[in-house]
Amino acid sequence: MTPKGRAVLSTLEKRPFLFSHEIGFGLETMNLRPLEKRIGAEFSGPNRIDVLVNGHEIFPAMLAEIRRAREVIHFVTYVYWQGEIAEKFADALADRARAGVRCHVLLDAFGAHRMRESLKRKMTDAGVIVCHFHPFSLRHFTHLNQRTHRKILVIDHRVGFIGGVGIADEWTGDAKDARHWHDLHFRFFGPAVSGLERAFCDNWNEVDDAERLTSHPWRGDSSLPAPLEQSSGRCDDTRAQVVQSSPRAGWSESYEVFRAFIENAESSVRIETAYFVPDDLMVEGLSSAVERGVKVEIIFPTEHCDSWLAHRKSRARWRALLERGVRLFRYLPTMCHSKMMLIDDAFATIGSINFDIFSFRMNDEANVNVQSEKLSRILHSVFEHDLDRCRELTLDSHVRRPAWQRLEEQVAEHIPLPV
Repeated sequence: MTPKGRAVLSTLEKRPFLFSHEIGFGLETMNLRPLEKRIGAEFSGPNRIDVLVNGHEIFPAMLAEIRRAREVIHFVTYVYWQGEIAEKFADALADRARAGVRCHVLLDAFGAHRMRESLKRKMTDAGVIVCHFHPFSLRHFTHLNQRTHRKILVIDHRVGFIGGVGIADEWTGDAKDARHWHDLHFRFFGPAVSGLERAFCDNWNEVDDAERLTSHPWRGDSSLPAPLEQSSGRCDDTRAQVVQSSPRAGWSESYEVFRAFIENAESSVRIETAYFVPDDLMVEGLSSAVERGVKVEIIFPTEHCDSWLAHRKSRARWRALLERGVRLFRYLPTMCHSKMMLIDDAFATIGSINFDIFSFRMNDEANVNVQSEKLSRILHSVFEHDLDRCRELTLDSHVRRPAWQRLEEQVAEHIPLPV
Protein backbone atom coordinates (compact mmCIF):
# COMPACT_ATOMS: atom_id res chain seq x y z
CA MET A 1 0.00 0.00 0.00
CA THR A 2 1.23 3.45 -0.87
CA PRO A 3 1.87 6.07 1.86
CA LYS A 4 -1.19 7.93 0.60
CA GLY A 5 -3.23 4.75 0.84
CA ARG A 6 -2.07 4.13 4.41
CA ALA A 7 -3.09 7.66 5.31
CA VAL A 8 -6.55 7.14 3.78
CA LEU A 9 -6.92 3.81 5.60
CA SER A 10 -5.89 5.39 8.89
CA THR A 11 -8.45 8.17 8.40
CA LEU A 12 -11.28 5.81 7.50
CA GLU A 13 -10.59 3.44 10.35
CA LYS A 14 -11.45 6.35 12.63
CA ARG A 15 -14.79 6.89 10.90
CA PRO A 16 -17.85 5.34 12.58
CA PHE A 17 -18.49 2.43 10.27
CA LEU A 18 -21.60 0.66 11.46
CA PHE A 19 -21.51 -2.37 9.18
CA SER A 20 -18.16 -4.00 9.90
CA HIS A 21 -18.49 -7.52 11.24
CA GLU A 22 -22.16 -6.93 12.05
CA ILE A 23 -23.77 -8.29 8.88
CA GLY A 24 -23.97 -12.00 8.19
CA PHE A 25 -24.97 -13.04 4.70
CA GLY A 26 -25.50 -16.73 5.42
CA LEU A 27 -29.19 -17.65 5.38
CA GLU A 28 -28.99 -18.79 8.99
CA THR A 29 -27.08 -15.75 10.26
CA MET A 30 -28.58 -12.94 8.19
CA ASN A 31 -28.42 -9.70 10.15
CA LEU A 32 -29.30 -6.70 8.05
CA ARG A 33 -30.50 -4.28 10.71
CA PRO A 34 -27.20 -2.30 10.77
CA LEU A 35 -27.45 -1.92 7.00
CA GLU A 36 -31.07 -0.76 7.19
CA LYS A 37 -30.22 1.69 9.98
CA ARG A 38 -27.26 3.17 8.12
CA ILE A 39 -29.02 3.52 4.76
CA GLY A 40 -32.34 4.60 6.21
CA ALA A 41 -34.30 2.13 4.11
CA GLU A 42 -35.70 -1.24 5.06
CA PHE A 43 -35.75 -4.47 3.12
CA SER A 44 -39.29 -4.84 1.82
CA GLY A 45 -41.17 -7.47 -0.09
CA PRO A 46 -42.36 -9.51 -1.68
CA ASN A 47 -40.94 -8.26 -4.98
CA ARG A 48 -40.99 -9.91 -8.37
CA ILE A 49 -37.81 -9.32 -10.39
CA ASP A 50 -37.16 -10.01 -14.07
CA VAL A 51 -33.52 -10.26 -15.12
CA LEU A 52 -32.86 -8.67 -18.51
CA VAL A 53 -29.56 -9.24 -20.30
CA ASN A 54 -28.53 -7.03 -23.22
CA GLY A 55 -30.61 -4.73 -25.38
CA HIS A 56 -32.66 -7.40 -27.14
CA GLU A 57 -34.26 -8.21 -23.76
CA ILE A 58 -34.04 -4.80 -22.07
CA PHE A 59 -35.47 -2.36 -24.60
CA PRO A 60 -38.62 -4.30 -25.60
CA ALA A 61 -39.55 -4.67 -21.91
CA MET A 62 -39.04 -0.96 -21.16
CA LEU A 63 -40.88 0.23 -24.27
CA ALA A 64 -43.80 -2.13 -23.63
CA GLU A 65 -44.31 -0.73 -20.13
CA ILE A 66 -44.07 2.86 -21.39
CA ARG A 67 -46.74 2.14 -24.00
CA ARG A 68 -48.99 0.64 -21.28
CA ALA A 69 -48.72 3.74 -19.06
CA ARG A 70 -52.02 5.31 -18.07
CA GLU A 71 -51.14 7.95 -15.46
CA VAL A 72 -47.48 8.86 -14.99
CA ILE A 73 -43.98 8.06 -16.27
CA HIS A 74 -40.83 8.97 -14.35
CA PHE A 75 -37.59 8.42 -16.26
CA VAL A 76 -34.04 9.44 -15.37
CA THR A 77 -31.01 8.40 -17.40
CA TYR A 78 -27.37 9.31 -17.72
CA VAL A 79 -26.91 8.42 -21.39
CA TYR A 80 -29.42 9.42 -24.05
CA TRP A 81 -27.61 9.67 -27.38
CA GLN A 82 -28.75 9.04 -30.95
CA GLY A 83 -29.93 6.28 -33.23
CA GLU A 84 -32.97 4.12 -33.82
CA ILE A 85 -33.56 3.20 -30.18
CA ALA A 86 -33.34 6.86 -29.14
CA GLU A 87 -36.08 7.62 -31.68
CA LYS A 88 -38.24 4.77 -30.39
CA PHE A 89 -38.08 6.01 -26.82
CA ALA A 90 -38.86 9.59 -27.87
CA ASP A 91 -41.81 8.38 -29.95
CA ALA A 92 -43.20 6.21 -27.14
CA LEU A 93 -42.90 8.96 -24.53
CA ALA A 94 -44.42 11.57 -26.87
CA ASP A 95 -47.31 9.25 -27.67
CA ARG A 96 -48.10 8.72 -23.97
CA ALA A 97 -47.90 12.45 -23.27
CA ARG A 98 -50.39 13.17 -26.05
CA ALA A 99 -52.67 10.56 -24.47
CA GLY A 100 -52.69 12.52 -21.22
CA VAL A 101 -50.01 10.64 -19.29
CA ARG A 102 -47.81 12.92 -17.16
CA CYS A 103 -44.28 12.25 -18.45
CA HIS A 104 -41.21 13.50 -16.58
CA VAL A 105 -37.82 12.88 -18.23
CA LEU A 106 -34.59 13.86 -16.46
CA LEU A 107 -31.36 13.79 -18.48
CA ASP A 108 -27.89 14.27 -17.11
CA ALA A 109 -26.50 17.35 -18.86
CA PHE A 110 -23.12 15.69 -19.49
CA GLY A 111 -24.17 12.12 -20.21
CA ALA A 112 -26.89 13.20 -22.65
CA HIS A 113 -24.93 15.95 -24.39
CA ARG A 114 -24.90 13.92 -27.62
CA MET A 115 -28.69 13.77 -27.78
CA ARG A 116 -30.20 15.45 -30.84
CA GLU A 117 -32.27 18.55 -30.19
CA SER A 118 -34.92 17.18 -32.54
CA LEU A 119 -35.59 14.34 -30.09
CA LYS A 120 -36.08 16.77 -27.22
CA ARG A 121 -38.41 18.91 -29.32
CA LYS A 122 -40.43 15.86 -30.32
CA MET A 123 -41.02 15.07 -26.66
CA THR A 124 -41.58 18.59 -25.37
CA ASP A 125 -43.94 19.48 -28.23
CA ALA A 126 -46.06 16.49 -27.21
CA GLY A 127 -46.14 17.59 -23.57
CA VAL A 128 -43.25 15.62 -22.05
CA ILE A 129 -41.51 17.66 -19.36
CA VAL A 130 -37.76 17.35 -20.01
CA CYS A 131 -35.21 18.66 -17.52
CA HIS A 132 -31.41 18.54 -17.38
CA PHE A 133 -29.46 17.62 -14.29
CA HIS A 134 -26.71 20.14 -13.45
CA PRO A 135 -26.40 21.88 -16.82
CA PHE A 136 -23.13 23.64 -17.49
CA SER A 137 -23.46 27.17 -16.13
CA LEU A 138 -22.02 29.44 -13.48
CA ARG A 139 -25.01 28.63 -11.31
CA HIS A 140 -24.07 24.95 -11.25
CA PHE A 141 -20.29 25.40 -11.34
CA THR A 142 -19.77 23.91 -7.87
CA HIS A 143 -21.70 20.82 -8.98
CA LEU A 144 -19.87 20.42 -12.27
CA ASN A 145 -18.50 16.98 -11.38
CA GLN A 146 -21.63 15.72 -9.63
CA ARG A 147 -23.67 13.90 -12.23
CA THR A 148 -26.73 11.74 -11.91
CA HIS A 149 -25.70 8.29 -13.08
CA ARG A 150 -29.05 6.81 -12.07
CA LYS A 151 -31.00 4.87 -14.67
CA ILE A 152 -34.55 4.50 -13.39
CA LEU A 153 -37.90 4.13 -15.11
CA VAL A 154 -41.13 3.99 -13.07
CA ILE A 155 -44.56 3.53 -14.63
CA ASP A 156 -47.83 4.37 -12.84
CA HIS A 157 -46.24 3.83 -9.38
CA ARG A 158 -46.56 0.13 -10.22
CA VAL A 159 -43.59 -1.22 -12.15
CA GLY A 160 -39.99 -0.04 -12.20
CA PHE A 161 -36.69 -0.63 -13.99
CA ILE A 162 -33.10 -0.12 -12.88
CA GLY A 163 -29.73 -1.17 -14.27
CA GLY A 164 -26.89 0.00 -16.43
CA VAL A 165 -28.37 0.52 -19.88
CA GLY A 166 -28.23 3.83 -21.74
CA ILE A 167 -30.52 4.97 -24.54
CA ALA A 168 -28.27 4.55 -27.56
CA ASP A 169 -27.74 2.02 -30.34
CA GLU A 170 -24.56 0.76 -28.62
CA TRP A 171 -26.86 -1.12 -26.23
CA THR A 172 -29.07 -2.75 -28.86
CA GLY A 173 -28.74 -6.38 -29.91
CA ASP A 174 -27.21 -9.24 -27.94
CA ALA A 175 -23.59 -8.13 -27.49
CA LYS A 176 -22.39 -10.45 -30.23
CA ASP A 177 -19.88 -8.02 -31.68
CA ALA A 178 -17.80 -5.03 -30.62
CA ARG A 179 -20.45 -2.54 -31.78
CA HIS A 180 -23.07 -3.77 -29.30
CA TRP A 181 -22.44 -3.56 -25.58
CA HIS A 182 -23.15 -6.10 -22.85
CA ASP A 183 -25.34 -4.88 -19.98
CA LEU A 184 -27.88 -5.86 -17.31
CA HIS A 185 -31.21 -4.31 -16.40
CA PHE A 186 -33.99 -5.40 -14.03
CA ARG A 187 -37.77 -5.04 -13.94
CA PHE A 188 -39.31 -4.73 -10.45
CA PHE A 189 -42.88 -5.33 -9.39
CA GLY A 190 -43.38 -4.82 -5.68
CA PRO A 191 -42.67 -2.40 -2.81
CA ALA A 192 -39.15 -1.70 -4.14
CA VAL A 193 -40.79 0.33 -6.93
CA SER A 194 -41.60 3.12 -4.48
CA GLY A 195 -37.92 3.25 -3.51
CA LEU A 196 -36.95 3.61 -7.16
CA GLU A 197 -39.49 6.39 -7.56
CA ARG A 198 -38.12 8.11 -4.47
CA ALA A 199 -34.64 8.11 -6.03
CA PHE A 200 -36.07 9.68 -9.18
CA CYS A 201 -37.94 12.37 -7.25
CA ASP A 202 -34.81 13.17 -5.24
CA ASN A 203 -32.99 14.07 -8.48
CA TRP A 204 -35.96 15.80 -10.09
CA ASN A 205 -36.65 18.10 -7.15
CA GLU A 206 -33.03 19.22 -7.12
CA VAL A 207 -33.34 20.77 -10.58
CA ASP A 208 -37.03 21.69 -10.99
CA ASP A 209 -38.56 24.12 -8.51
CA ALA A 210 -41.71 24.57 -10.56
CA GLU A 211 -43.09 21.06 -10.09
CA ARG A 212 -42.16 19.23 -6.91
CA LEU A 213 -42.67 15.48 -7.18
CA THR A 214 -43.19 12.98 -4.39
CA SER A 215 -43.00 9.22 -4.48
CA HIS A 216 -46.14 7.16 -3.91
CA PRO A 217 -46.64 3.89 -2.08
CA TRP A 218 -46.34 0.98 -4.43
CA ARG A 219 -49.59 0.52 -6.28
CA GLY A 220 -49.87 -3.21 -5.98
CA ASP A 221 -52.95 -5.09 -7.11
CA SER A 222 -53.93 -8.60 -7.93
CA SER A 223 -52.68 -8.37 -11.50
CA LEU A 224 -49.10 -9.27 -12.31
CA PRO A 225 -46.95 -7.37 -14.80
CA ALA A 226 -47.31 -8.43 -18.41
CA PRO A 227 -45.19 -11.46 -19.28
CA LEU A 228 -42.00 -10.69 -21.15
CA GLU A 229 -41.34 -12.14 -24.57
CA GLN A 230 -37.75 -12.76 -23.56
CA SER A 231 -35.84 -12.55 -20.29
CA SER A 232 -32.96 -14.35 -18.60
CA GLY A 233 -34.88 -15.26 -15.48
CA ARG A 234 -37.60 -14.31 -13.03
CA CYS A 235 -37.85 -14.69 -9.29
CA ASP A 236 -40.67 -13.97 -6.87
CA ASP A 237 -40.97 -13.30 -3.15
CA THR A 238 -37.69 -11.42 -2.85
CA ARG A 239 -36.80 -8.86 -0.20
CA ALA A 240 -35.13 -5.73 -1.56
CA GLN A 241 -33.66 -2.46 -0.32
CA VAL A 242 -33.22 0.56 -2.60
CA VAL A 243 -30.02 2.52 -1.95
CA GLN A 244 -29.92 6.04 -3.39
CA SER A 245 -26.44 7.42 -2.85
CA SER A 246 -25.19 10.97 -3.31
CA PRO A 247 -21.75 12.41 -2.60
CA ARG A 248 -21.39 14.14 0.71
CA ALA A 249 -18.01 15.65 1.57
CA GLY A 250 -16.40 13.49 -1.10
CA TRP A 251 -18.01 10.26 0.09
CA SER A 252 -21.25 8.40 -0.59
CA GLU A 253 -23.37 5.61 0.80
CA SER A 254 -22.49 3.36 -2.13
CA TYR A 255 -18.84 3.23 -1.07
CA GLU A 256 -19.71 2.19 2.46
CA VAL A 257 -22.21 -0.42 1.25
CA PHE A 258 -19.72 -2.04 -1.14
CA ARG A 259 -17.01 -1.97 1.50
CA ALA A 260 -19.35 -3.56 4.04
CA PHE A 261 -20.38 -6.34 1.64
CA ILE A 262 -16.78 -7.22 0.89
CA GLU A 263 -15.80 -7.20 4.57
CA ASN A 264 -18.71 -9.46 5.53
CA ALA A 265 -18.55 -12.00 2.69
CA GLU A 266 -18.11 -15.55 3.95
CA SER A 267 -17.46 -17.62 0.82
CA SER A 268 -17.44 -15.57 -2.40
CA VAL A 269 -17.42 -12.09 -3.89
CA ARG A 270 -18.20 -11.76 -7.59
CA ILE A 271 -18.10 -8.33 -9.20
CA GLU A 272 -18.96 -7.35 -12.76
CA THR A 273 -18.37 -3.71 -13.59
CA ALA A 274 -17.82 -1.36 -16.51
CA TYR A 275 -15.00 0.54 -14.78
CA PHE A 276 -12.78 -1.13 -12.21
CA VAL A 277 -10.59 1.47 -10.51
CA PRO A 278 -10.41 0.56 -6.81
CA ASP A 279 -8.70 2.89 -4.37
CA ASP A 280 -6.13 1.60 -1.87
CA LEU A 281 -8.74 0.84 0.75
CA MET A 282 -10.81 -1.27 -1.66
CA VAL A 283 -7.68 -3.06 -2.85
CA GLU A 284 -6.94 -3.90 0.77
CA GLY A 285 -10.53 -5.02 1.39
CA LEU A 286 -10.60 -7.35 -1.62
CA SER A 287 -7.17 -8.76 -0.77
CA SER A 288 -8.09 -9.32 2.87
CA ALA A 289 -11.21 -11.20 1.78
CA VAL A 290 -9.03 -13.66 -0.16
CA GLU A 291 -6.72 -14.08 2.82
CA ARG A 292 -9.62 -15.17 5.03
CA GLY A 293 -10.70 -17.77 2.46
CA VAL A 294 -13.21 -15.86 0.32
CA LYS A 295 -13.11 -16.48 -3.43
CA VAL A 296 -12.94 -13.10 -5.18
CA GLU A 297 -13.57 -12.85 -8.95
CA ILE A 298 -13.92 -9.63 -10.94
CA ILE A 299 -14.98 -9.15 -14.58
CA PHE A 300 -14.36 -5.88 -16.41
CA PRO A 301 -13.61 -4.70 -19.97
CA THR A 302 -10.11 -3.98 -21.24
CA GLU A 303 -9.54 -3.61 -24.99
CA HIS A 304 -13.14 -2.52 -25.58
CA CYS A 305 -13.35 -0.21 -22.58
CA ASP A 306 -14.74 3.11 -23.78
CA SER A 307 -12.54 5.09 -21.35
CA TRP A 308 -8.82 5.16 -22.16
CA LEU A 309 -8.04 6.73 -18.81
CA ALA A 310 -10.12 4.35 -16.68
CA HIS A 311 -8.53 1.32 -18.32
CA ARG A 312 -4.97 2.56 -17.71
CA LYS A 313 -5.74 3.54 -14.13
CA SER A 314 -7.26 0.12 -13.61
CA ARG A 315 -4.23 -1.65 -15.05
CA ALA A 316 -1.96 0.15 -12.59
CA ARG A 317 -3.79 -1.62 -9.74
CA TRP A 318 -3.78 -5.17 -11.07
CA ARG A 319 -0.44 -6.30 -9.65
CA ALA A 320 -1.37 -5.54 -6.03
CA LEU A 321 -4.54 -7.61 -6.42
CA LEU A 322 -3.03 -10.49 -8.39
CA GLU A 323 -0.19 -10.88 -5.90
CA ARG A 324 -2.70 -11.48 -3.12
CA GLY A 325 -4.92 -13.93 -4.96
CA VAL A 326 -7.75 -11.83 -6.38
CA ARG A 327 -8.84 -13.30 -9.73
CA LEU A 328 -9.27 -10.77 -12.54
CA PHE A 329 -11.00 -11.48 -15.86
CA ARG A 330 -10.91 -9.43 -19.07
CA TYR A 331 -14.23 -9.43 -20.93
CA LEU A 332 -13.29 -9.93 -24.59
CA PRO A 333 -16.20 -9.65 -27.07
CA THR A 334 -17.27 -6.04 -26.52
CA MET A 335 -17.68 -3.30 -23.94
CA CYS A 336 -18.94 -4.88 -20.70
CA HIS A 337 -21.17 -2.22 -19.14
CA SER A 338 -23.02 -4.41 -16.62
CA LYS A 339 -22.92 -3.74 -12.87
CA MET A 340 -23.53 -6.32 -10.18
CA MET A 341 -21.92 -7.69 -7.05
CA LEU A 342 -22.82 -11.13 -5.71
CA ILE A 343 -22.07 -12.00 -2.11
CA ASP A 344 -22.04 -15.70 -1.17
CA ASP A 345 -25.18 -17.51 -2.39
CA ALA A 346 -28.06 -15.36 -1.22
CA PHE A 347 -27.29 -11.70 -1.70
CA ALA A 348 -26.83 -9.33 -4.66
CA THR A 349 -26.53 -5.61 -5.25
CA ILE A 350 -27.61 -4.43 -8.71
CA GLY A 351 -28.15 -1.09 -10.41
CA SER A 352 -26.01 1.74 -11.77
CA ILE A 353 -22.94 1.68 -9.48
CA ASN A 354 -19.51 1.05 -11.00
CA PHE A 355 -16.42 0.12 -9.01
CA ASP A 356 -14.70 3.49 -9.45
CA ILE A 357 -14.25 6.96 -7.99
CA PHE A 358 -17.18 8.45 -9.91
CA SER A 359 -19.75 6.04 -8.48
CA PHE A 360 -18.24 5.90 -5.03
CA ARG A 361 -17.50 9.57 -4.44
CA MET A 362 -19.02 11.86 -7.06
CA ASN A 363 -22.17 10.65 -8.84
CA ASP A 364 -25.73 10.31 -7.70
CA GLU A 365 -26.35 6.58 -7.98
CA ALA A 366 -29.03 4.01 -7.20
CA ASN A 367 -28.71 0.32 -6.47
CA VAL A 368 -31.02 -2.35 -5.13
CA ASN A 369 -29.77 -4.81 -2.52
CA VAL A 370 -31.63 -8.09 -2.89
CA GLN A 371 -31.82 -11.04 -0.51
CA SER A 372 -32.79 -14.05 -2.61
CA GLU A 373 -31.28 -17.47 -3.23
CA LYS A 374 -33.09 -17.74 -6.57
CA LEU A 375 -31.93 -14.36 -7.88
CA SER A 376 -28.42 -15.23 -6.75
CA ARG A 377 -28.56 -18.47 -8.74
CA ILE A 378 -29.75 -16.62 -11.84
CA LEU A 379 -27.04 -13.96 -11.55
CA HIS A 380 -24.33 -16.50 -10.78
CA SER A 381 -25.40 -18.24 -14.00
CA VAL A 382 -25.08 -14.93 -15.89
CA PHE A 383 -21.67 -14.42 -14.32
CA GLU A 384 -20.53 -17.91 -15.35
CA HIS A 385 -21.75 -17.27 -18.88
CA ASP A 386 -19.72 -14.07 -18.97
CA LEU A 387 -16.66 -15.84 -17.57
CA ASP A 388 -16.71 -18.07 -20.64
CA ARG A 389 -16.17 -14.92 -22.71
CA CYS A 390 -13.25 -13.74 -20.62
CA ARG A 391 -9.52 -14.32 -20.41
CA GLU A 392 -8.07 -14.52 -16.92
CA LEU A 393 -5.20 -12.20 -16.12
CA THR A 394 -2.10 -13.77 -14.64
CA LEU A 395 0.54 -12.18 -12.48
CA ASP A 396 3.31 -13.45 -14.76
CA SER A 397 1.85 -11.93 -17.92
CA HIS A 398 1.10 -8.68 -16.15
CA VAL A 399 4.62 -8.37 -14.77
CA ARG A 400 6.00 -8.96 -18.29
CA ARG A 401 3.77 -6.34 -19.94
CA PRO A 402 5.53 -4.01 -22.40
CA ALA A 403 7.32 -0.90 -21.21
CA TRP A 404 4.98 1.33 -23.21
CA GLN A 405 2.03 0.01 -21.18
CA ARG A 406 3.85 0.85 -17.95
CA LEU A 407 4.45 4.35 -19.28
CA GLU A 408 0.77 4.72 -20.11
CA GLU A 409 -0.12 3.73 -16.55
CA GLN A 410 2.31 6.25 -15.09
CA VAL A 411 0.85 8.99 -17.27
CA ALA A 412 -2.71 7.98 -16.34
CA GLU A 413 -1.89 7.98 -12.63
CA HIS A 414 -0.84 11.61 -12.88
CA ILE A 415 -4.07 12.65 -14.62
CA PRO A 416 -6.59 13.48 -11.91
CA LEU A 417 -10.11 12.20 -11.99
CA PRO A 418 -12.43 13.60 -13.00
CA VAL A 419 -11.08 15.18 -16.14
